[in-house]
Amino acid sequence: LGLPHSPVVQTISDWITVIPAIAFLSLSKRYQFLVGSTQILKSKKATEQALSQTTQRFQAIFDQAFQIIGLLEPDGTLIEANRTALELGNFPESQVLGQKFWHTPWWAASPTNQQRIKTNIQQVSTGQFVREEYEITGFNNQLIVMDLSLKPLLDETGQVYQILVEGREITKRKQTEAAFQQLTAELEQRVQERTEQISQTNAQLQQEIRDRTAVQKQLKASEQFLNNILNTIPDPIYVKDEQHRWVTLNDAFCQYIGYNREELIGKAYRDFLPKEEADIYEEKNQLVFLANTSIETQETITSPAGNTQFLSVKKSTFVDASGSKVLVCAIREITKRVEMEEQMRQTLAKVENSQRLLRTVIDATPDCIFVKNQDRRYALVNAGFAAAFGKTPAEIIGKDDLELGISADRIFSNTHAETDSQNQIQNFRADNKTAPAFNDSATLADGKIHVFDTQKLLLKDAGGNTIGMLGFARDITESRESQQQLLRLKAILEATTDWVGMTDSQQHTIYLNRAAREMLKVGEDANLAEVSISDLTSPKSVDTVINVAIPAAYRDGVWSGETIWQTLEGEEIPVSQVIIVHKSDSGEVEFMSTIARNITNRKRAEQALQQNLQMLDLASDALIIRELDGTIDYWNQGAEKIYGWKKQEALGQVTHTLFDTRFTQPLASILEQLEQQNYWEGELIHTTNYYTKITVFSRWTLQRDEQGKPKAILEINNDITERKLAEIENKRLISLVESSSDFIGIATMEGEPTYINAAGIKLAGLQNIAEVKSKNMYDFFTPENAKIVKEEILPATVRDGFWQGEFQFRNFQTGENIPVDFTLFTVKNPETGEAVGLATVTRDISDRQRAQEMLRDRERLFRAIFDQSFQLVGLLEPDGTVLEANQTAM
Repeated sequence: LGLPHSPVVQTISDWITVIPAIAFLSLSKRYQFLVGSTQILKSKKATEQALSQTTQRFQAIFDQAFQIIGLLEPDGTLIEANRTALELGNFPESQVLGQKFWHTPWWAASPTNQQRIKTNIQQVSTGQFVREEYEITGFNNQLIVMDLSLKPLLDETGQVYQILVEGREITKRKQTEAAFQQLTAELEQRVQERTEQISQTNAQLQQEIRDRTAVQKQLKASEQFLNNILNTIPDPIYVKDEQHRWVTLNDAFCQYIGYNREELIGKAYRDFLPKEEADIYEEKNQLVFLANTSIETQETITSPAGNTQFLSVKKSTFVDASGSKVLVCAIREITKRVEMEEQMRQTLAKVENSQRLLRTVIDATPDCIFVKNQDRRYALVNAGFAAAFGKTPAEIIGKDDLELGISADRIFSNTHAETDSQNQIQNFRADNKTAPAFNDSATLADGKIHVFDTQKLLLKDAGGNTIGMLGFARDITESRESQQQLLRLKAILEATTDWVGMTDSQQHTIYLNRAAREMLKVGEDANLAEVSISDLTSPKSVDTVINVAIPAAYRDGVWSGETIWQTLEGEEIPVSQVIIVHKSDSGEVEFMSTIARNITNRKRAEQALQQNLQMLDLASDALIIRELDGTIDYWNQGAEKIYGWKKQEALGQVTHTLFDTRFTQPLASILEQLEQQNYWEGELIHTTNYYTKITVFSRWTLQRDEQGKPKAILEINNDITERKLAEIENKRLISLVESSSDFIGIATMEGEPTYINAAGIKLAGLQNIAEVKSKNMYDFFTPENAKIVKEEILPATVRDGFWQGEFQFRNFQTGENIPVDFTLFTVKNPETGEAVGLATVTRDISDRQRAQEMLRDRERLFRAIFDQSFQLVGLLEPDGTVLEANQTAM
């Protein structure tokens, strides 16, 4: 019954009972039966001794049990309590035994619980079983939650003779359940919020994917278009990264270097040239990277044949969308241009001399120039004309040849001679110029014979009536050589690749060089007088040329700018043009000249640059160009999406003020690093136009001018707010995993461990994660169990997604097998559903198995007591069916 038992007292009691029987039997001389009784007594003592030992063992189990166990009278008096119950409140036996159970100190804190336990005991005393949870007072008045059961013990008549009290402390479990319920509620709320965020994010991502797909299509088309343009450019062009590797190049460069594109992409000069020569090229390129500006140089090389070639090499650096710096190099073979420039330089020197000579002619020309009116009297003569005849201009003006006594008619073929007038008219061409008469010989005032080049122009009024004649007579005796030089100048103009043209004051073309005629599709035999400026100018530029350029040239003498020419076939050609107006001493326009250069390639490059800027404007990151004081000069669409301010709202604002920037390090140290390294990157906290705080990963690049002085800052900001929140959430999850008492681990599909939490490392008897990663998944099992995992458990897990059951882990330190509740499942790629790893959540069930074993031992003990009892003991169904009977009964 669980009561204290003394073998000595029992033996005395037995002998007190037996001695009178022995006396009686002795007097009756029934010695044989006496001997038998003595043997029975000895047998009983042996049985009782065994029972005593069993009782002692039961008492040991009773006191060492983890549960609270007590024994009550049917009226609730406590007659037995095990050690666990007493230690729970640190109460001595004398304080609780013999007390009504509800009056014991365990229930002192709650009268309500006292009444409940009293009521429950009354129910149990009628034969009912009761199990409820209670709060009792433990050590140091600590409240403890107990799972308490009250079980009636019935005698042979079915009456309750004692009540068995059994309790288990569930304080931690209740706290865990409460915490779990709270955590579950928070998790459900968080899942709901996260689901809404994910739905919104998914919608945004879908839109972003559509936008990005469209941009990628545009980008692909743009890249194809750019590659086509690059390949049509005859000049070698390549693009290199900061490791000096080719990333883009055109066909011309492949032909120039002698390798195809596949052999060059991703390679550098050092892969094809000797180290010393390759180092020279890379050092030059590195200087361009460091200068962060465009550099154009002229280089001279010697071909294998010994010919000297001149190259124009232009290198520039750019920063692509990812923030990487690249170098763009264009190479042009300019040997002919250099030679032509040298010739042009010499020619220009001669032209300058000719221009000075022309001005001298205008100011004081030695040629004979005269104008006669209808009366054949001289209206105008120059000093050269007067000096030729030994007179002054004043002596000549207003007189005719007869009055002056000179032979000008013979020298200059007087147009007023009656007999010559019709011939002179017939000799006039459509341009109103008479045919020049060379080698007219005359003896002038100096007595010498001179050879003149004579030319005469009829002067007409608005009605077309002849009102006079303009005559030029140039002494060509000494100018023959000058004429030859002018012819050479014309040859040079004909050879230049720039377009050179001249018009008269009425804007009719009087000269076009070969390059201009070829480009404008003007034939060699074309009558230039019939071609006007408007015929050679695109309708897009007619207004600019007629109303802006020519008036400016008339006013200032020269105008320069960009216009669009057009061929006689209607093809438009963009040009960089200079218009020069040539005036007489009196300020009247004599003619105009122009020099133009084809800028089609440059325009295409500018168009490509504009397309690149448009692509930058479509970038998802915020691209901001700001001045050194933070004033915003450029603001792309990515910045509008991230911050909420339109471009017109952001331009002119100061970034740090607009964003209310919170720096993760002092701004002074950031600016110092930017000044020293031209680059800084880090995390910043900004406030958007929606008054929300966002975390951005910011990259600053310092731009310098040609003198190396800072001039602007390129800032690229990437919103990483969601990533930061995910990192925080991830840390929380990792904290939960690390604080778990279960073994939690992750491995690759090949069984290589990548993570095990602290509880798992301890369970396996390892030291740290590095030691974990040096193992294989199968090392955590004995060879026999590893074979089962490999051949049975793992295939089932891959097939079904998970496997669960009781198994054994090996402890690396002790070598013992630890029984576990083993759950193995696959980790799948969320997009493809493909298994990419394995994970396990495993619980050590050693304590549970030990408890089960103790329960089985106790059951065997009670079975032994049950079977060895002298009483007949059995267990029946309510209908009388026998369920159990002890050996005595059998």
